[in-house]
Amino acid sequence: MRFRPWHLAWLLMLVATGVVGGVYLWRVRSASEVARLAARLPRGEFTVAHIDLRALRAAGLLRVLARPDGEQEAEYLDFVRETGFDYARDLDTVVAAFGGEETFALLVGRFDWRRLIAFVNGRGGDCYNGFCRVPSGKPNRWFSFFAVTPSIMGLAVSRDSWAASALLDEQASAPLGLPPPQPLWVTFSGATLRRASWLPAGTRAFVTPIAAAERVTVALGASGSAYEAVLEVQCRTAEEASRIARQLTEVTEALNRMIRLENKEPNPRDLSGVLTAGVFTSRETRVEGRWPVPAEFLQALAEGSE
Repeated sequence: MRFRPWHLAWLLMLVATGVVGGVYLWRVRSASEVARLAARLPRGEFTVAHIDLRALRAAGLLRVLARPDGEQEAEYLDFVRETGFDYARDLDTVVAAFGGEETFALLVGRFDWRRLIAFVNGRGGDCYNGFCRVPSGKPNRWFSFFAVTPSIMGLAVSRDSWAASALLDEQASAPLGLPPPQPLWVTFSGATLRRASWLPAGTRAFVTPIAAAERVTVALGASGSAYEAVLEVQCRTAEEASRIARQLTEVTEALNRMIRLENKEPNPRDLSGVLTAGVFTSRETRVEGRWPVPAEFLQALAEGSE
């Protein structure tokens, strides 16, 4: 399958760094609907995320991920041919939890379950009473899935071939409370963020002040007719929140000074045009940050994508 955890993780990296903030203009998902999906996710030290692929398609941004058919790997093209499912066309919503070597996800879309079961049986997997499992391309790793409803799949990638069973029951509440209302968001614990070695170099100075926080959420949306990335940091005390807001402001000011010393201006087509415009405030135990995301940045990303 081309739709694998590392593809989703790559999109989440873009989400976390403000790349695709503009899609909020196109669609706002119901927070209560997302909360019902998230309530099935397992508890623990997971990074939790939500992606509205309908919004990406409507905004013309899904091409940032998708490649022309000629450039897609043969395994994925075989999967599309045998099952009729193509995430770029048929997947609408993902609510996922990542932790360690496990991924759990609720996928909303259009599924031909008969063809999916036939695909599993033809690839050395098996299905029992609608619960399917099939070996992945990696040793001792399994895909397992089942139909929550005809249009919702519960999916897990794990060493445990029955891992998707953790998604069978909806719990009393979402693992993180009421999810953000934006169509794209990702939320980390501070400890998880400290281990996020994949973050682009330009963002790491902003990670240090918030890495000790309780939880960090980045959501992508819009402000009026402009695009923006919104940061929310949940702290333990009001003093910690005030300190973090001040440190983030200082990092932003230092970045602006460095650019001026080089006799340059922030470039709206790269991260400097985003990160130098951040504004941060604290209120009680929360820190809020906002970065305008220039349309030129999104255009540069689309033009440079492979």
